[in-house]
Amino acid sequence: KKVHEGHPHPDPIVETASLAGVTPPNVTYRHSLQDALAKRAISDLQLESILYANMKFDGPRLPDGSRAGFFLGDGAGVGKGRQIAGLVYERFRKGGRRALWISVSADLRLDAKR
Repeated sequence: KKVHEGHPHPDPIVETASLAGVTPPNVTYRHSLQDALAKRAISDLQLESILYANMKFDGPRLPDGSRAGFFLGDGAGVGKGRQIAGLVYERFRKGGRRALWISVSADLRLDAKR
């Protein structure tokens, strides 16, 4: 675990053996989500994915000039909706003005509104 901010995730999370064998990079992105952490809107594990996504988005461009993407493949119960909402919130706070969120779940609208 590389992020030591925020409250612990409320549910037990299991990491696959293949992922557990890989050391993640150090987190270098400086976020502005202190208010969301204070309200306990996102957990430490959710914050970690938001930080890694922003590191990819703000990192070096790909050889063709495009930005790198970030795949969020967490399982059920991790809070992917909150992670995406937190990512969009952070990008807007840093000057971003566009986001496209497509989902088959109408329930995720609640996470976007929080």
